[in-house]
Amino acid sequence: MRGVKLKELELFIQSIPPFERPQVKLEQYATPSTLAARLLWIAETRYGDIVDRAIVDLGAGTGRLGLGALYLGASEALLVDVDGEALKAACRRAGEAGMGERAGCLTCDVEYLPLRAKRFDTVLENPPFGVHSRGADVRFLSVAAALGRVVYSIHKLPTLRFVSKKALELGCSSVETILVDKICIPPVFFFHTRRMHCVDIVALRIVCKGV
Repeated sequence: MRGVKLKELELFIQSIPPFERPQVKLEQYATPSTLAARLLWIAETRYGDIVDRAIVDLGAGTGRLGLGALYLGASEALLVDVDGEALKAACRRAGEAGMGERAGCLTCDVEYLPLRAKRFDTVLENPPFGVHSRGADVRFLSVAAALGRVVYSIHKLPTLRFVSKKALELGCSSVETILVDKICIPPVFFFHTRRMHCVDIVALRIVCKGV
C-alpha cells in the first residue's frame, strides 16, 4: 500500500470535512474516520480490493470512503451523490490532496446512474439505513450489485439477515461480515434529544457472481 499505515489513513479521512448542512431525508452523517479506515484497511490487506482498483463510492457524501480508497492507492474513484454541495467539498479535498486526476464526482440519484453497463472492481457504500426513506438501503444495494465485482456495504446490525438474503436474491454469490462496530451520531437534527445516538452496525463484503 505504498507505505501507508492505518493511523495515517485514519488521519487523512478525519481531514475530510463533514456535511455542512446535513439533510434529514438523505440520512446524512459523516462516516466515522475510524470505521472508514478499518473497512478500507481490511478490504485491502485481507482481500486486495483497493490498491490499483477502479472504485465507485455510492452515496459518497463528502467522500470519506472513496477518497480514503484513493489515499490507499486505488487507481480511480468515482464519487456519486445526489447532494451536489457535499460532492463539491469532496472534489475540493481531492484536489488539495493531489488526487484530482484520479477522482471523479457525479451528482446523481444512484437509482438513475447512467453507468449500468460499466463494471467497477470495488463498490463502497454507507447507504441510508432506511429510517427516513424506507427501503433506501436495499435500493443502494441493488445498484451496487449491478455495478461491482465486489461490494463493501455498511448496515444496521439487526438488518444483517435481511440484507444478506437480499444480496443473494440480487445474484451475489456470497456475503461475509468483515467487522461489527458502533456508529455514534451527535445531535445534528432537530429531533435528536440525546447527546449522542449510537447504532450497532455491520460492514459486509459481498461478492457478485461471475467474479
